[in-house]
Amino acid sequence: MVVGRSTKEVTLKMEGIVKSFPGTLAVDHVDFACSRGEIHGLVGENGAGKSTLMKILGGIHQQDKGKLFIHHQEKNFRDYSDARKSGVGIVYQELSLFPDLSVAENIFMGIWPRKGRFIDWDEIKVRGKEILNEINVPLDPEELVEGLPVALKQMVEIAKVLTQNPEIIVFDEPTAALSKDEVSRLFRIIYQLKEKNKTIIFISHRLKEVLDISDIITIMKDGKIVMTQPKEYFNEDKLISAMVGREFSKIFPPKENRVSKEIIFSFDGILEKFKKRVKLSLFKGEVLGIGGLQGQGQIELLQSIFGLGESIEQKIWISDQEIKVRNPSQAAQSGISLVPEDRNGEGVFLILSILQNITAATIDRRTRFNLIDKQKEKEEAKEMRNKLAIKMTGYHQIARSLSGGNLQKIVLAKWLLSNPKVMVMLEPTKGVDVGTKQQIYALVRNLSKEGVAVIVYTSEMIELIGICDRVLVMHQGFLTANLQGKDITEEKIMKASVSNENILVKDQR
Repeated sequence: MVVGRSTKEVTLKMEGIVKSFPGTLAVDHVDFACSRGEIHGLVGENGAGKSTLMKILGGIHQQDKGKLFIHHQEKNFRDYSDARKSGVGIVYQELSLFPDLSVAENIFMGIWPRKGRFIDWDEIKVRGKEILNEINVPLDPEELVEGLPVALKQMVEIAKVLTQNPEIIVFDEPTAALSKDEVSRLFRIIYQLKEKNKTIIFISHRLKEVLDISDIITIMKDGKIVMTQPKEYFNEDKLISAMVGREFSKIFPPKENRVSKEIIFSFDGILEKFKKRVKLSLFKGEVLGIGGLQGQGQIELLQSIFGLGESIEQKIWISDQEIKVRNPSQAAQSGISLVPEDRNGEGVFLILSILQNITAATIDRRTRFNLIDKQKEKEEAKEMRNKLAIKMTGYHQIARSLSGGNLQKIVLAKWLLSNPKVMVMLEPTKGVDVGTKQQIYALVRNLSKEGVAVIVYTSEMIELIGICDRVLVMHQGFLTANLQGKDITEEKIMKASVSNENILVKDQR
């Protein structure tokens, strides 16, 4: 169902676009159009075809069939350079910056201003500063990118795209790693671009953000357009129902676990960054959430459990037995698994196959006399594929070709195969669609039923409320609240997120 176009000038028009990959029809006869001065939301589950459609617009993929028009002129892009010259800019979720170079060098990478035959470094610094000022980013253009937080790296990525003064700008999951305040800053930039009559395409799995910022929303499913409507037509329930056929209220599984008094995991340590002692315990059948504002020690705490954090001292017990965890290898051998926040950088080997990724953490148990039992390897990978409903064309498919949701399933499969006693998850649903989120929520609940100690850190308030039996809130490196049952509310979590009360209770029940 498609509504009539606005009276504004149509900047982009895609007609009958088809794109296939081996075994997959990614985009199926899609018609898509955007106007000047419009923020067009594009949503759908992972694998719905959104990213493929935008990669065709960006010249990274070439369509098998169909036509693409910009300002009514037909375009056939051979590569990203062609698309860029025609006024298309794309800000991807995965940053493409060079950490050892300066902010200005990254902004002008590949399009260096020149003075004769030489690069004009003074011009790069001056123009770099001008672009940063335009988007109100207080950065020194000579500062190295390596030391910047993720939010500022994202701003450099945006500045890099804006150097070409594009007419059409695609934001593909730009808020996945941003805090609430950082999202507000990004939205101000997008509104400024709209005021300049730029055409904005905004892709996000955070549906509230799509509803907040978009003028018009298009939903894709299974490579096709489901509907295009003004944002006023939608609420979150309508968006989810159109995307996945399920109501929002049914996304979280019921909390039916019987939480016992048996402690199956305990941690007692002092975090290096904050010099504060943290003690926590986890009970059998319980999903424990770690909440609070971002950057309050949650990541450091949970990485320490896996032997990655910088703690002055720490003690860990699994079922009353103290274990030594000084590195990830010791953690894995003791039955502790970690689903990292950065799945591309830390969770998967993008250049390896799905089979190699799923079996990477447990390769020793299938190896004898330095030979891998290939048959057993494939059987175990097949078991994980079926359990997690991983969409793929074959076990030897390269991981980087998968959607974000399926990559996250690969990370989960790798650690589930190790039969963990403790599963630590950092932002397990970041950058994945609603359908995959629901599968992860069900998985979390099932793991706790099976006796696995599950600890979840998420910056999404609704997830803490929806999947956790108990929530510990952190502020400035210490615990400020221990919330259970009906006390797990947005109001109480937020209040504890800024509290200076330091709770230290032996078992926190």
